[in-house]
Amino acid sequence: MAGGSLWTRALIVAVAVAAIAICLEWAKSTKASSPRKDTERRREPEPEASSPGKDTAKPEPAERATESPAPQDAKGPAPSDQENTEVDKASSEKVPFPAAVEQERKPGAKVWRKMELSQYNGTDRSKPLLLVVIGEVYDVGTGERFYGPGSGYSVFAGKDASRAWSDTQANQSDMSDVSGLDMSDLGAILEWRKFYRDHVNYTFVGVVKGRYFDAEGEPTSMKEELDQKEIAKDQSDKLKENLRSRWKSCNSHSKGDDKKYKVWCDDTYHGKGYVPVHLWIKREGVEPEPGWCTCTDPSWIASLGRVAKDYGFATYPECKKGKQACKLKRGADPPKLPWTLF
Repeated sequence: MAGGSLWTRALIVAVAVAAIAICLEWAKSTKASSPRKDTERRREPEPEASSPGKDTAKPEPAERATESPAPQDAKGPAPSDQENTEVDKASSEKVPFPAAVEQERKPGAKVWRKMELSQYNGTDRSKPLLLVVIGEVYDVGTGERFYGPGSGYSVFAGKDASRAWSDTQANQSDMSDVSGLDMSDLGAILEWRKFYRDHVNYTFVGVVKGRYFDAEGEPTSMKEELDQKEIAKDQSDKLKENLRSRWKSCNSHSKGDDKKYKVWCDDTYHGKGYVPVHLWIKREGVEPEPGWCTCTDPSWIASLGRVAKDYGFATYPECKKGKQACKLKRGADPPKLPWTLF
């Protein structure tokens, strides 16, 4: 019995030692393999930007797949800083487009002709791939996957189709003409021009003779008018940004198909006793522009409206005097500023 018991104990110890050895080996292999898995995971490629969809209601190049939202007043997309760092690498089967000679954006830059420019739409790989916006010509050869033949936005290559950046329903012979567009649509096109001007890979290679530049490359009156509108838009955007930071929007809530929606002011968020009013934006030399529902002290409505240079308040007829909440009709025009505020 004693001998059998001793033999049994020895067998148990041997099995235990073997089990420990197996556990240690497993732990060592697990530790060694974990970093490799993490490394493989980090090497996985980032998802590619989505390609342009079939919907042509609003032309947004795939370059903008990850970009920030458009400005409040622009119907088109806002250009992305991230896209500026992306360069399309031509596939090994294709010969990269040759680069056009970069020019300085000033009088004396190369002047292109429309017929000449049409040869640079990517169909001839011995020539640069060019694009025009508001008469300014850019080499976009590094963006072949966006502007090259067969891509979603090849329509912009080899010509000035500025209007199509915002108004895709237009059907006119000269798509460089942006006249008649409201400031919202025009602002979107001007944002695109700024986008190409600031791009780190696309280069300015001249101007095209026509609507915006004459045969000597000098800007026309129409080009100068657009530049002034861009300056005014930038000033307006900056003013709105400043006013937004000071005058917070009203709280609002709507239900389904209700014809009215509720607006209200919060004592903690807006100010104690503040009431809903409509803020109008005033700029020198132009008509006041409707802003948004904001909240203010009732005693400031008249006083600030008269002395403030950049804005004024108009009360909502639906909001009873002193009340912090009321219901407004959907789609209704904002209340007008009192004539005494002009």
